[in-house]
Amino acid sequence: MSSTTKFRHRGLNTSGPAPKSRWGGWLFVSSNLTLLHDNGYEIDLEKINSCAKMLDWIFQLNHKNDRVYGVDVAKNLVEAFDDIFSPQSNCCSWGNAKLFNGTKLAKAYALELKKNK
Repeated sequence: MSSTTKFRHRGLNTSGPAPKSRWGGWLFVSSNLTLLHDNGYEIDLEKINSCAKMLDWIFQLNHKNDRVYGVDVAKNLVEAFDDIFSPQSNCCSWGNAKLFNGTKLAKAYALELKKNK
């Protein structure tokens, strides 16, 4: 099975909570598969195809000014990544990096959001 056909999201095809589109100051923008912060900062989810890229964003945002980005900017970003990418299933199970496609995972999440409206 190719790595692009076995993606799973927590809550998909189950009776879990409906997918979210907002985590603190972050908004999931389905039309261009980005996370947009209230202050205009934008993360292109289609360019996140490795655990290293995901971690880079987390640590980059962890060093931002709390007064501009909010005290929980990194925590909220981790929650968004967790919901959208479901990393423990798709990206890094048992401490091992997996091949994954940020575009496919973000599109699957956008589809679930659309279904739950």
